[in-house]
Amino acid sequence: MIVKNYQITKTRRKKALLINPFIYDPQYWAEWSLPDGLLRVGSLLKRKGYHTYLIDCLETDENRKVKKKRIETRKIDDIELRIYHFGISKKEFRNRLENYTAAFGNPDEIYVTSIMTFWWESTRDVINILREHFPDTKRTKILLGGIYPTLAPDHAEKNTKADIIIKNEVYEASDLCPDFDLYPEKKHLYAIIKGKRGCPYDCAYCAQRALNNGKNGEIVRCKSPHAIVDEIQFYQEQYGIREFAFYEDAILYRPKENIELVLDEIIKRNLKVNLYAPEGFGPKEIANYPEIIQKMKAAGWKKIHLGLESVKTEVNRYWNRTHTNLDDFEKAIKVIENADFKLRGPQVNAFVLYGMPNEKIEDVVETILYGSHIVGSLIPMLYTPVPTTRLFIDYQYYFEQEKFDLHDLNGKYLPFLKMNGYRASDYIDIQRLMFSLNIQYRSESFNILANKTVSNSMRKKISEYIK
Repeated sequence: MIVKNYQITKTRRKKALLINPFIYDPQYWAEWSLPDGLLRVGSLLKRKGYHTYLIDCLETDENRKVKKKRIETRKIDDIELRIYHFGISKKEFRNRLENYTAAFGNPDEIYVTSIMTFWWESTRDVINILREHFPDTKRTKILLGGIYPTLAPDHAEKNTKADIIIKNEVYEASDLCPDFDLYPEKKHLYAIIKGKRGCPYDCAYCAQRALNNGKNGEIVRCKSPHAIVDEIQFYQEQYGIREFAFYEDAILYRPKENIELVLDEIIKRNLKVNLYAPEGFGPKEIANYPEIIQKMKAAGWKKIHLGLESVKTEVNRYWNRTHTNLDDFEKAIKVIENADFKLRGPQVNAFVLYGMPNEKIEDVVETILYGSHIVGSLIPMLYTPVPTTRLFIDYQYYFEQEKFDLHDLNGKYLPFLKMNGYRASDYIDIQRLMFSLNIQYRSESFNILANKTVSNSMRKKISEYIK
């Protein structure tokens, strides 16, 4: 059963088990992987009178790493990809369920979260194990929430057999603090902050409109700046946390009313924190509000990720990224550098999006060279088609033609390889190029397009070899 805007009722006796599933993938980035939404639901359940318990199959160690075990090899054209099971094993998961049952009996409700749509198979496998262990559907209900069931609810209902598919947020939980006490013996290294949900823009490859639509249809929802800083201070005082990641699609939306006031309050309270925004910043907003970047530096911001994506105007227009351009990007870089963030190293990075349908590799290479020249450090972002987005809808005919299911659309599997007419190894070379240009020596990367002796000689020799 698919339920939109699910609500949790009060109880005095119910037990809720919360599950963050393991995943199958060639790679997994665990740096900021805390199951934030699930932990906020955990806070709500506790407020509603539930006894709560968490099994986080992707819990990281003190180095923010997750266990992994190779499970198969997948052939993609002329390369082979190793696929791993990330997280605790199925055997260990079953053991933890046994331990839970021995201690607390059967749960009344099991809340399973699921993130990427292409990870649906591991979500299904987790739910199958849960149903094996708790076969009485009248006694124990399994609820599935998160990004996957929100973007593909019919697929989730058909393939996972969860009793309830939760579409959209559990809104009552959205502004609560995550319940870190669900990890009774873990030292918490960081917290995720969601001061804002939604984005005023509507890029063709992004699903944020479907994910962040407010209960009353709001496109962007903002918490009060004081509430955000109160949350940060609570984490710091209660758990000793100093690192905070703002997971927001438009962190610089109306900055004078939002993020600037947050920064002012952090500075005013003299909070010693390290701040990050892994989703990145729009270059235009940085270019238009240079004083914000100065305050970010003063408040403890450590890294700047900028959305470069592509240097081609026609490509950005097709992606509906008309709200920014290269002039904005270059102005933003000057603002960032003036705020004492160091270029040509890990402090400032530019996202490069590739693996798109009908792309030209020479366009991607041009973007790489430009980004490396202007910024220095590049972050490769392989495109994954996401349900509900315009690009997903435009190419649904192709997915059906190729008989792709959601797991086949993982960007690492290069779903548009056949359409684009390249070899898989070409895309590996794109990654090699970016990583090579990122390498630092004496705190800086090499600038291949610089007007300097070695750079000029290198370009000259390359042109001679081509001739």
